[in-house]
Amino acid sequence: MTFRSDLTTRHHLTSRKDIHMQHIELRLGAIHERQALERSLRNADRAALASARSIRERVGESIIRLGHRVAGESLRAPVWTG
Repeated sequence: MTFRSDLTTRHHLTSRKDIHMQHIELRLGAIHERQALERSLRNADRAALASARSIRERVGESIIRLGHRVAGESLRAPVWTG
């Protein structure tokens, strides 16, 4: 009888351990999914900032070129009077 009770106890401990491991694996899976989502959101933010920055730079350069064309050299070098 003790042999049978030992097997039952071992099986009970093993099944508890399996349930615990399943819980850990599910938790790790959820963590990995959340990290992947956060990583993709960060990458999207970086891409948006990079494109916005390049647009700002392009607009700024266009305005400067337009100013040079309209004002000529007077925009580049201030005229000293006095």
